[in-house]
Amino acid sequence: SVFTKSFVEPPMSQAPKWIVKYKEKRAPFAVEKWYPILQDHTFHTEVVALTPEHALAIVAYHRQRFLGHDMLKATDCKVLYGLRDDIHNCIESSRGFKDNGVFVRLSNRSPKDGIPLTTRLKQAYLKELDKLCDEGKEVWKREDPNTIAVAAFTAKAKMLRARTADAAMNLLLTSSRVYTDLLVALESHGIPTRTQFEASNPNGKELDVSEKKSEMKTDWSTNVLIREWNP
Repeated sequence: SVFTKSFVEPPMSQAPKWIVKYKEKRAPFAVEKWYPILQDHTFHTEVVALTPEHALAIVAYHRQRFLGHDMLKATDCKVLYGLRDDIHNCIESSRGFKDNGVFVRLSNRSPKDGIPLTTRLKQAYLKELDKLCDEGKEVWKREDPNTIAVAAFTAKAKMLRARTADAAMNLLLTSSRVYTDLLVALESHGIPTRTQFEASNPNGKELDVSEKKSEMKTDWSTNVLIREWNP
């Protein structure tokens, strides 16, 4: 993760002023904005609604797994299983999704740095390396750093194809890109993470997300996008 275990999140009142402006500048480039215009010229895409509750649960999971914070609660797990079911239903609703697999992403960025559910990355890398070297082109040499890099990148890119909701969820939950984008989304809408809320409420009061949602000045605009994989 881009954050270390020593990372201390600031209270909401001390959050950087540029967060909302940064979110606003990225909004026009969200897939939901351009897809209706270009849908006849790009891959089939469906939107799976992502709520602030989903975002908080993903943040809690990421922090517990990678930062050593004891943040994940039973309610978070229930929310994540619900998101998993929504993604599963979306994949099952499309023949193209089921036959070709999908590329999962958020509105603005994708989990390119996520951990694939499969453990066969090394085998996939060696297969790509063999394929390059078997082409017989002088540019591809097994010990050449550029050849190694191309094979590794190609193998990792293909690992982003998700054929199941579990595979898609694993990419989302383990991606630092997703984690940081959701922190920005929550911050821009004035919704504190559990760390921020507990820091300002030491009396043990529970975070009421519905109350914070009612105070949002703009609509929540971060979603999960399921796109048909194009090999």
